[in-house]
Amino acid sequence: MAKHGASLCYYPFFTLFLLTMILLCKAADEERRVHIVYMGSLPDGNPAYSPLSHHLSILQRVVRGSLAETILVRSYKRSFNGFAANLTDQERKKIASESAEILSYELEEVILFTDMEEIVSVFPSIRMEPQTTRSWDFMGFDEKVSRNATTESDIIVGVMDTGIWPEAEGFKDEGFGPPPKKWKAWPMNDTLPANDTSSTFSGVFAYGSGHIDPVKAISPGLVYETSEDDHIKLLCTVYDEGKVRLITGENITCPKDPAKWSPRDHNYPSMGAKVDPMKPFTVQFHRTVKNVGLANSTYRAKIFSNSKLDIKVVPEVLSFKSLNEQMDFDVTVGGSDLQDRSQVSGSLVWSDGIHSVRSPILVYAYVPISSRTWLHE
Repeated sequence: MAKHGASLCYYPFFTLFLLTMILLCKAADEERRVHIVYMGSLPDGNPAYSPLSHHLSILQRVVRGSLAETILVRSYKRSFNGFAANLTDQERKKIASESAEILSYELEEVILFTDMEEIVSVFPSIRMEPQTTRSWDFMGFDEKVSRNATTESDIIVGVMDTGIWPEAEGFKDEGFGPPPKKWKAWPMNDTLPANDTSSTFSGVFAYGSGHIDPVKAISPGLVYETSEDDHIKLLCTVYDEGKVRLITGENITCPKDPAKWSPRDHNYPSMGAKVDPMKPFTVQFHRTVKNVGLANSTYRAKIFSNSKLDIKVVPEVLSFKSLNEQMDFDVTVGGSDLQDRSQVSGSLVWSDGIHSVRSPILVYAYVPISSRTWLHE
């Protein structure tokens, strides 16, 4: 009897132990983690559509109704359609199909092609760290900078390197055969300095938009503006009318005579033209600028040119009487005897003594690959 009594004393402890283990296992199963549920683009033409309501309805399908609003972290409704939510592993699997394709991403699971038609992918939220080694040197920042708390407030500075390292793991070509013979290509390299003596094109075109000075950008003086019609004309020089309509989503009609408009007519600050090698050339650029500086201001043109280029501006002086006033000018660039695959550059600067508005000018000589018979040997 004493033995039975001793055994009964252990039953409560044993039961408590089992309950504790069950609760611990359940807690592990119920551990929540932020996941991004990507749903593609927002639906068009439905003013009554509410992304937040849609996202909550999806969560209510996989969790208890009142819990949906609690676990929702963010509802995305501008650039794309989707939401972030604290999900357990079981809830994540409920959103995604059991037969979904699972891909590996940074040792995490990304589930694609779910059984809910509106869901494109479900993946864990991962904190990314900036990868840089010499941003300060690259941007040309001084080691000691005078601080200005008023100017510095609400400014975000970011540097993105669009270069690709060809030896990265993602570019391994093991198992792939040689490129198809019908491919016509020529290697390009932008590792050399972007100057007139460089034999590469990509280096010259790598200028991009340059580095912005936030303080000067507040008052640029003059701006080059483009309209929707300008961008459509640019698309029409590259694509046929059907593709332009597909891109714009509108019933666009391209100019019947494309020769009357070329990409160099696009109202951008930069000016570039391709010319035939070893032949005289004259190219013209028409530009329009808007005065956003001082109401009464006069800008004078300054030309910085290579000796191989003859650059002229008409008129050489722009006199504005009011803000938002627009004025036109033409730039004519002439020259000759440029060797194949060479380029020369210059610039035009409009200055009123306070603002300096610079436009880079580039002329490059190039024979199309289709005309290079030696490449087909």
